[in-house]
Amino acid sequence: MGKSKHETTENVAVGKNGHKEALKTLKATNQGENEKEIKLVEMPSFKLLIYNCMFSSEYIFFTSFLLIVLESYILNKIIATFEYTNIDYKAYMEQILMVTKFHNYKYDTIFGDTGPLVYPAGHFWIFKFLKDLTINWKIENAFGIERISEGQVVFKALYLVTTVLSFAACVITGNVYPAITAVLVLSKRLHSIYVLRLFNDCFTTILMVCTALFLCLIPSISSMIIEDGKANNLNEEFYLDDASNFSLLVSFIVVFMYSSSVSVKMNALLYFPAILLILSWLNFKGKKFLLRMSVLIAFGVALQFLVAYPFIREDMKAYFSTAFNFSRKFEYIWSVNWQFIPRDVFESDIFSKTLLILQVTTLWVFLNGKWLKPLRSANKNISTTELLTIMIKISLGLEKQSFLNLPELNSAHILYIMTTCNYIGVIFCRSLHYQFLSWYHWSIPLLLSFGLNTANPIDKLKNKLIKIFFAFCWYALHEICWNIYMPKWWSSLLLVALNSLLLVLNFINYQPEL
Repeated sequence: MGKSKHETTENVAVGKNGHKEALKTLKATNQGENEKEIKLVEMPSFKLLIYNCMFSSEYIFFTSFLLIVLESYILNKIIATFEYTNIDYKAYMEQILMVTKFHNYKYDTIFGDTGPLVYPAGHFWIFKFLKDLTINWKIENAFGIERISEGQVVFKALYLVTTVLSFAACVITGNVYPAITAVLVLSKRLHSIYVLRLFNDCFTTILMVCTALFLCLIPSISSMIIEDGKANNLNEEFYLDDASNFSLLVSFIVVFMYSSSVSVKMNALLYFPAILLILSWLNFKGKKFLLRMSVLIAFGVALQFLVAYPFIREDMKAYFSTAFNFSRKFEYIWSVNWQFIPRDVFESDIFSKTLLILQVTTLWVFLNGKWLKPLRSANKNISTTELLTIMIKISLGLEKQSFLNLPELNSAHILYIMTTCNYIGVIFCRSLHYQFLSWYHWSIPLLLSFGLNTANPIDKLKNKLIKIFFAFCWYALHEICWNIYMPKWWSSLLLVALNSLLLVLNFINYQPEL
């Protein structure tokens, strides 16, 4: 009865690169005591470390830390070495001065040296804060560029935080090669956009990355709530309600982030179809779905009115016709993506309407073929039209919810929907200016990973190396297009071809796993 037992086991594990890793485990079990385990692990070889830093997504934490430290140093050197380049920042400050000093709240009469204020009111409040930071109050008639280095420090922090969040999105996806994430810090143009030119696009981008990450949080935490409820033998209705209420709470945060992004610059509207689809999917099982979605949409719209209240109170028509002017014309000379077509075609209404039709058509192709594929597969591969009809009937109470099998969304699919939706909008954009690179650069590692199917578990080393080689070749050519000044016909054609190729690869190779 009082006799003790001892057991010793020895295992040998083989790493992916063929090197052996010795693992010895000593287990000792004594009467009245819990089992104790001691592991002695041999340090991995340098070659194995290199392999993991290139291909194992778990090592993104390690590689991203090194890259962020390096980026911080590089940004400091850029700020110290190169002069701030005035493109729009001075105009931003002049426009803000017209409001703060001359109390002009009529939006269509607010001007700077490069033209009128054409961005929503969120832009105004952000750059008013920056004006207070970069102005020298001791100088008479100062208006906000006297201490521009202070503003550059803010944009440096903005760049680094956005990059960290982009790395986090790659980690969440779980199938991005660490080597591919290196492209996040390789863009000369992006460094310039942030710390030398101080464009407002940078704020829209960080808010949209936060929006995407909060969306990813909903299914992860909801599943944890449900599993915990099952483990503790709680009433099913109770823990399902808890998960549903949590989804709704985070959905409000998502809408807040998204609406804030739209209030800075309209390009965030490119994500709208994805946001609407994902929020509907995540909240569909909740009680009173239509009421939930209506409240969320009303909340987002109300934020727009709240942010712009001083300007709307003065002249609502002037505000919305200026801040959300969808018919605004772009200058041909600055178009990075359409220099290979004639100027008269670029400036025609037919061209802009054709691009819109192509965008909507491509969105439908992705909605039908990829975004809703898990839903359709779970419901006997019914058509997208039939699926949407059933969902509407259930929402109106004409069908029971049990009539529809609704699979859970995962983070990878959420990020796929978000990034491809925005990317489609970028490809068919009426004009891309240099600063617009920030709209989608954060998502390039994800798009490359989805397009090259880096999630394939049976890929051999040769195939993995080929994928990384392709990714860096694609990115190098893409970067050349964005660094040609002024834009040329061949760089525009190459840019459209590269982006179109990557979008096609995303459609062909991505397979949702829910």
